[in-house]
Amino acid sequence: MTERLKKILKLVKDGKITPEEADRLISELYENRNREEKRGCYLKINLLNGNDEKVLNLKFPIKFIKFITKATGKFSFNIIDGEGKIFNNIFNKNGSIIDDDGKIIDFEAFSDSLDELCKNAPGEIINLSGSNKGGEKFKLIVTVE
Repeated sequence: MTERLKKILKLVKDGKITPEEADRLISELYENRNREEKRGCYLKINLLNGNDEKVLNLKFPIKFIKFITKATGKFSFNIIDGEGKIFNNIFNKNGSIIDDDGKIIDFEAFSDSLDELCKNAPGEIINLSGSNKGGEKFKLIVTVE
């Protein structure tokens, strides 16, 4: 049972909302999830060289990311900048907790963060320029579409 569903049922139990209001909220909850699943949402990772030519072009369905992270308990793309692991920081800011090893502490919160990214799609998550150890310039662009 999802955390949101548990919260709705607790509100009914505590007498804060009526069963009819709970029914409406639960219906909206599942309608939103079904709409997002039908639409499809992807995490796209592009790495470009100094001439803006694509060196790497990856596209992962969000459903796949959820499946893998639920099965492994981890989300670990080790893209690091001066402040730490970029992906972990993005999800941690949205209420998910991912430790330094990529272990997801709360899968429901992580899944909700992915859903939120999909609701706001298309959108850019990361746009990072830099140089590798050999001095070659690169650009990393991560989007949700």
